Amino acid sequence: MRAIDELLEAMTWRIVSRYAALAGTTALLDAPSVYALLDGLFEQALVAAADDPQAAADQLGERVAAVLPRLLA
Repeated sequence: MRAIDELLEAMTWRIVSRYAALAGTTALLDAPSVYALLDGLFEQALVAAADDPQAAADQLGERVAAVLPRLLA
């Protein structure tokens, strides 16, 4: 289980690091914090998907789009 979390953390960090580089800045948080935040949003979407998968997917997209810019310095 830990190995999966490490892979997912590395994946999210690559995405946020690249996003920051493209924006010409750096991330405000470290890799574990970024992963915890995005994983939490994903978990909420998984729970919500039981009731309305499309709404959950839409909401996840909106939340990630709102959070990503706030992760940058």
